[in-house]
Amino acid sequence: MAVKVVVKPDSRYLQERSGAFRPIENLSITASTPAYPAVLHRTRRTMILADDHTHAVIALDKEMLVSRNDHLSVVLIAYAEPTEATWKALEQHMESERSTAEAAREAKGRALLERKRVKAEQIQ
Repeated sequence: MAVKVVVKPDSRYLQERSGAFRPIENLSITASTPAYPAVLHRTRRTMILADDHTHAVIALDKEMLVSRNDHLSVVLIAYAEPTEATWKALEQHMESERSTAEAAREAKGRALLERKRVKAEQIQ
C-alpha cells in the first residue's frame, strides 16, 4: 500500500524596522568552505520578496535574525529577537491575509457566474 505524504513548507515573512510584515517568496542561506581547512569561510543570505514585482534578490543584513515558530509553521526574519507580541502580531497579519484572499476568491467566483449568466442570456 502506497502512502502519499504532502509536506507544506513554512510561510516566510520579513519584519521591517517599522514593524510591518512582508511575505518572502524565496529565502536562501548558503555557506561556503574552502577545501582545507574545513572551517566556515563565508555565509551568503539572500531573499526575494513576494510583493516585489521585479523579483530582485536582496542580501540580508548580518544583524538580521532568522527565527522559526513551530506552532504557526512560519519563518520570520527580523532585526530583533521576536517576542510573544511579535508572534501574535504576525499571526493576526496572516489571518487578515487569509481573509483578504478568501474575499478575492469569492469575488472572482461571483464574477465568473455573472459572466456565464450574461453569456447564457445572449445565446437565448
